[in-house]
Amino acid sequence: PRPRSAPIMSPWLLTRYLVTGLYVGVATIGVMLWWFYDNGVNPFQLCKWTSCPDWEGFMPGGVDIAADPSLFDSGDVCSIFMGKAKAKAQTLSLSVLVCMEMLKALSAVSVNSSLFTVPPWKNPYLLAGVAAPFALHLMVVQVPSFAQVFSLTTLTKRDWKKVLACSLPILLLEEILKAIGRNVERHADAKSIAAHQAPAEEAAVAPVVEARATEEAASTDE
Repeated sequence: PRPRSAPIMSPWLLTRYLVTGLYVGVATIGVMLWWFYDNGVNPFQLCKWTSCPDWEGFMPGGVDIAADPSLFDSGDVCSIFMGKAKAKAQTLSLSVLVCMEMLKALSAVSVNSSLFTVPPWKNPYLLAGVAAPFALHLMVVQVPSFAQVFSLTTLTKRDWKKVLACSLPILLLEEILKAIGRNVERHADAKSIAAHQAPAEEAAVAPVVEARATEEAASTDE
C-alpha cells in the first residue's frame, strides 16, 4: 500500500499519464487519417477540405468506397468530407477512443504489476464495469437507428480491424511503462531505506566514538 505521506500524483505517475494520453490522442486522430488516406484523401487535403471545390483532378476512391458506394457521391467529389463518409471517420475515432479507455481500465487492475502477473479477472467487478459500457458502444454503433441518432454509422469487419490495430498497442505501452515504474519504485524504496538506516547507524556509532574520546582524554591526563 502507498504510505499516507506519499503524494497522490508522483512525477513518474504524471509522466506516465502524459505518455499514454499522448498515444490516445495520436491513435484517435490517426485512425481517421488512415481511413481518409485509404480512400484517396491525404492529410494536407483533409486539413484544407473547405477548398475542395477548387481542386483539379481530385477523385477519392478506395476499398471502403467500392464496398459501400453510399459513402461517396461521384457527382460531388467533396461529399467525401460530409455525410456518411464524415460519420464513418468519426465513428472510427470514437471506437478507437472507447476501446483504448476500456483496455486501459483492464490494465489498471494493478498500477505497476504486469497483466501477466495480475490479470483483469482477478477483479470481476472491473470486468463488468468494462463490459457494460463497451456493450453500449457496440449497440450505438452497430444498430443503425441508434447510430443515426448519434450521427455515427455502422462499422465493417475491415473498420474493426483498423480500430483494433490502433487500440491494442496501448496495452504494450502500458506494460512498458509498468516495467519502468517497477524500476522507479525499487530505486525509491532503496533511497527510503538508506535514508532511514543512516540516522540509526549514526546513533549506534555515536556512543562508541564518545567512549573512545573519553579514553583518549583520560590517557592524556595521565
